[in-house]
Order: sequence, then C-alpha cells, then structure tokens
Amino acid sequence: MPKSEKETEFYLTVGNRIRLARKENKIDQELLAKKIGLSRPSVINIEKGRQKPSLFQLWCISRYLDIPITDFIPPADLEIRIENWKEKIENIAGSNDEMQKVLIDFISTNSRIKLNP
Repeated sequence: MPKSEKETEFYLTVGNRIRLARKENKIDQELLAKKIGLSRPSVINIEKGRQKPSLFQLWCISRYLDIPITDFIPPADLEIRIENWKEKIENIAGSNDEMQKVLIDFISTNSRIKLNP
C-alpha cells in the first residue's frame, strides 16, 4: 500500500475511533467541538479522516471523552491483521460473496478493524 493510502487509512481509522467514542459518551459534534476549541466542521472533518488532528487536539479529545489517547491510534500491525481477517473470511465463506459480506460487516461493526470488501 503506497504511503498516501496508508496515511489516508490511518486518519480514517483515527476519525472513526473518535466518532465511536464520542457517540458512546452520547456527546454531539457541536459540544465536543466547543469543549476542545474547534469548530463543528473541524470535528466532522476529523471524524471523516479529511482533517489531520494534531497531537494536542487528540489529547484534548481523549481528556474530554475520558479515554486513553492510544485508543484512537491504530496498531502498527493493522494491515497484517486486516489481511489475516480477509484470509479467514475467504476460508470460511469460500466464494459465497453474500456470506463474505455478512462476515465483513459483522467484524467491522463489532471490532475496531475496518475491512473493505
């Protein structure tokens, strides 16, 4: 995966983790933005991976949501884990595209690993 794709995937994962943590804490984007000194569009863009949050912004978000900052950062071996999951899905579902989609949706919904079909 080229660097730009890795970087894009990294910030998509960070943003998704921020969004999930915010929703788990039942906090809307407007309130989070206000508490950390950003605009709502900035929070939206961070959550969508379009804006790269600074380390300080991540720290502010983690403090406000009361979760470790490391919860936002994907592990260094994420690519390997994704490939391993895709291989496991293919082994279980074979060439059944519908079953593969169900398994990918389940894993993506119930873990912090986002698999693209």
